[in-house]
Amino acid sequence: MVRRIEREEYMYKLSGNNIVVEGGRIGFRNFSGVKGQYNERGDKNFVLFIDDPKFAEKLLELGWNVKFLKPKDNDEAPQAYIQIKARFDNYPPLIVLVSDGKQQRLTEETVNMLDWAEIDFVDMIIKPYNYHVRGASGIAAYVKTLYANVVVYDIEKKYEMDETVFNIPIEENMFNNATFGIDE
Repeated sequence: MVRRIEREEYMYKLSGNNIVVEGGRIGFRNFSGVKGQYNERGDKNFVLFIDDPKFAEKLLELGWNVKFLKPKDNDEAPQAYIQIKARFDNYPPLIVLVSDGKQQRLTEETVNMLDWAEIDFVDMIIKPYNYHVRGASGIAAYVKTLYANVVVYDIEKKYEMDETVFNIPIEENMFNNATFGIDE
C-alpha cells in the first residue's frame, strides 16, 4: 500500500504578493544546479505545474512568467507552469523533505536529493521578484518555503532504520575499507 494524495486535492492562492500552493506538482527539477541547455551552472530551479487554468490566467494578468507546455494529445489543454528559482545566498529558503510525517531540513549542500526523490506532492510559498533587464520586465518566482512530501511504500516502513544508522562518520562505516572485487 502506498500513501498518495488525491490529485483533486490541490490549492493555489495569493497571499499578499506571494503564491501559496498546497498539494502541488513539481517537475523539471534541477536542485543540483547542473548546467544544461536551459540552465547555467549553479542555478538551482524547478517548475510548478499549475492545474487550475483560472489561477494561471490570474498570474498572467499580474505579470508572472507563466508558460505552457504543448499538449501530447490534441484533446488536452496546454499545461501551465512557472519556473521557480532556489537561491541560498541572500535569503535562503526553508526546504524540507517530508517522509511519513518525519521532516528533514535540506541545505544548499543537500537539496540536490530532491532531483531524484519520488515526490508525491509539495506545499510551498513562492515569493515574487520584479525584474527589469535589457528592456524586458516581469515577475520571477523564488521558493520561500517548500515541503516536499515523498511517496512512502509499506516495505520501506517495514525496514525503517533508526536515525542513528545514518549518522555514522564515514571513517567508521563498515564498508570504508572493504573491497568488492573491483580492481583499483
